[in-house]
Amino acid sequence: MSRDLKKEPWRPGERPDETPTHPYDPMDPDPSPAPNPVPIPPDEEPAAPVREPTTPMPMTDPEPPEPTRLS
Repeated sequence: MSRDLKKEPWRPGERPDETPTHPYDPMDPDPSPAPNPVPIPPDEEPAAPVREPTTPMPMTDPEPPEPTRLS
């Protein structure tokens, strides 16, 4: 008789076939590091100029909400 290993619970020390959906796997406390981002070549120009705003936005109190109308 063949057993369906997918339906049987796995025992301690065995690893399940599915990858965990949670980022922390207690069976593998040292996960592989994330891949490094692709560096931008030094001679590459940005698509749009990057600059700081010259004047900050004025700080004002938010508008009060309209009162609820009961009809």
